[in-house]
This record gives sequence, structure tokens and C-alpha cells, in this order.
Amino acid sequence: MHFIKSIALAWAAAGILGASPAEVQDPLMKLNVAFRATYAEAKAESLSRSGTVLMVAGDQLLLYRNNVKVAEAPIRPALYHRLKAVAHVPLALHLLLGARDPGTRERAADLRALAAAARADLKQWAAPPVLDRQERILDASLQLLDDRLGPGGLAPGRLDAFARAMAPLVLANAETAAALELEALHGAVSRFRGAMAPGDWDTLRVVVIGSHMAREGEVAMQYFSRLLGEPGEEGARIVFAEGLWQPRDAMDLLATHRVDLGVGAAFFGEPMRMHRDILGDGARRWLDGRLPPSGGQTKTMD
Repeated sequence: MHFIKSIALAWAAAGILGASPAEVQDPLMKLNVAFRATYAEAKAESLSRSGTVLMVAGDQLLLYRNNVKVAEAPIRPALYHRLKAVAHVPLALHLLLGARDPGTRERAADLRALAAAARADLKQWAAPPVLDRQERILDASLQLLDDRLGPGGLAPGRLDAFARAMAPLVLANAETAAALELEALHGAVSRFRGAMAPGDWDTLRVVVIGSHMAREGEVAMQYFSRLLGEPGEEGARIVFAEGLWQPRDAMDLLATHRVDLGVGAAFFGEPMRMHRDILGDGARRWLDGRLPPSGGQTKTMD
């Protein structure tokens, strides 16, 4: 019954419920639905014996054993978020003041009030030298807003000059925030590792949930790549779950990786082969024959 249910689910997922009667009766299509069901069952079975998994999910490091969460630890302290919030102020101002929006003046006035309140509160959470940098960022931001709200508005080039002046300060905040996250992450990983059974670390897999724009050079990906000795930031033991904000969806992606590693090794002698489009090599050869790289002569289409 379980397999029949899997076939029904796979049938629905494949969109065949809306197919024509002839398509529904196609034996090859039915066979492909059975493949999908088999694949889904393989993933479910893989998750049930997934062993020890560490997942970076937002501000938390989660520890799973065989798809059951058994522990979690914070990895982003309050100061991390405050530093990023201050760094976001110049970015927001550049986006707002560079827009040709009739409501910009009112929004700039609102932002100035918020920035002034944040400036007055800095000493409640920041100490030198971190405090000095936050003061410079917010003071410059307030001055920019004053210029925009003044009778003359912003002088030509003023906004771009502000962005260039703020760049090193924004990056310094980002570097401090990264160090804070890595210190907390390393401490949590070390504690979890100390409680693991012998051999668990050697089979450990890691899932990092993150956004598309942060994929390259993502903090936790860099950390685990170094820690586990992976040649690239993503590999057999490390998975980047782009945009999969729910842990269950990220674990499902891990199961896909695990199953596809076995398929790639068995069929192609290359465990990571299924981690790129199976049609990709054929597509490249077609393109090489018909649409050569830029600068070449395009052949006549057949």
C-alpha cells in the first residue's frame, strides 16, 4: 500500500492528473511515474538513516540524528544584528535618495528621525572601537539627510561620494559581524562534537540555509568547508539549501543529495555527476555546434 500511495503522490506531482486520457494510459508514462515513486521512497529511506546532521538555519545551529532534531544552539549574538543594522543605514539612504520619487522627502524625514534615535542609543550597546565606527556611520548618514532636506538639496556627486566614504566602514562592520558569528558557530560545533558518539563526526553532513545573493562566500559554508576539508564550499558532505527556509525542506534537499551521490557513483563513476543538469553536457555540445561563444560566427540553424 505504501508503494501504491507513493505512485499516486508522484502521479499528482508529475501533473499527470490533468493529462489527456491517452497520456494517462501511456505505459511508458506510467513507468516513469513508478520511477518517481521509487525515487521518493529512496529519499525517505535515506532521511530515516541520515545519521548526524548539522543545519545552519538563521540564527540557530540545529543538530539532527536520523532526521530528528535533538539539540540547537544560537550562533548570531545581538551585537551581530546591531552591526548589520547600522551597516544597512547608508545602503538604505543611497537607494532612497537616488530614487526619483515624489515621496522621497517625507521618507527621508522619517529616516532621519529613526537614525537620530539610533545614534542617541549607541552607547547602550557599543564600546570603543566598535562605538567609534557606528558613530561615524550614523553621523555621516544624518548629515547626508540634513543636506537632502535643506533648501539646496544634494549637490551633484554628493550621494556617490557618501557611498564611497561609507564603503570601508560598512565592510568593517561586516567583518566584525562575521567574526562574531564564526566564534559562536565554532563554539556550538565544538560542544556538539564533544557529545557525539565515536564515528559520528566522520560521517557528519552539513546543511546551510541561505539566500541566493549570499551563496558565494557564505560564512557558514566557508567555515564547514575548512573544518571538514571539503575541496569546495559545497560537496558530498556540505549542502547549500538556497531559499529553503523551512528545515524540513532543507532536509529533503539533503536526501536528494545523498541519493544522487549514489546514482552518480554507480552509473558514471562520478559521485557529483547528478549535482549538475543531466542534460547539460548534451546542451553544451549542441550549442558549440550552432551558437559558438561570443565573437564567433553563428551557424545556420537546421
